[in-house]
Amino acid sequence: KGRFGYDYVQHGDRLTTPLMRKNGNLVEADWDEALSVAAERLVSIRDQHGKGSIGGIISARHTNEECYLMQKFMRAVIGNNNVDSGSRLTHSPTVVGLLDVTGYGAMTNEMDDILGSEVILVAGADPDVDNLIFANKIRRAIRERGSKVILVDPRKTALEKYADIWLRPRPGTDLAWISGFIRLILSEKLLDSGYVRRHTEGLDEVRKAVKAFTPDYVEKLSGIPQEDLVKAARLYAEAKGASIAYGSGITQHINGTDHVRGLANLAMISGNVGIEGGGLYPL
Repeated sequence: KGRFGYDYVQHGDRLTTPLMRKNGNLVEADWDEALSVAAERLVSIRDQHGKGSIGGIISARHTNEECYLMQKFMRAVIGNNNVDSGSRLTHSPTVVGLLDVTGYGAMTNEMDDILGSEVILVAGADPDVDNLIFANKIRRAIRERGSKVILVDPRKTALEKYADIWLRPRPGTDLAWISGFIRLILSEKLLDSGYVRRHTEGLDEVRKAVKAFTPDYVEKLSGIPQEDLVKAARLYAEAKGASIAYGSGITQHINGTDHVRGLANLAMISGNVGIEGGGLYPL
């Protein structure tokens, strides 16, 4: 990634020629042979099993032009609409979720604003894998600003050794702890009332939605000890400038968009959108 992701270019395991399976083994082939065999097999599968029997998936890392060619190949050549991209699972929950709550479907702050965060909440993300540049900025904030870190992830990541609090929810229960954070902030009147009054709407609906998520109930659902949840929620809410960074551990679920909406609501009730040192950072 960035200036760090160079070692794979000359890596000994990198494939530099197509491979074809012959007599049970993968052997090197030239491009003409590999493309011809692939095309012939696709045609035979389509003719034997119908146009709907083939699907195409393209990486979100490809260019717009390459994605366009992939969908054109599937629709015009194969003859169906069975085409997808990893971006539907990775970034689209962020686009929809943040757009719904903040009106802007991307990072709300520039990366350097993290250097002013008193508290950094990292949920479902391993910045050293997802975004190394951002990971370095988090470490710089810890070193220079003394930023506190709340890590929410069932996995042990490289950030764990810097975390002041590490919450380990059961996979798939993120909505529970997010709702628990919001409920506790509302019930203990730790919200930024002036900010909420000036910049938000729908607080009563949010209050109703999280009513059931007491610390005890969240512990039953997620496995996060009550005292840890309360401590983390208070630390986040009482900070002068708290940021939220999240990754695929938040978005790549059937309810990933709801997770993003929840984190955006958490940031909004705390007055942490539109300020330096606050914000939401999808990695």
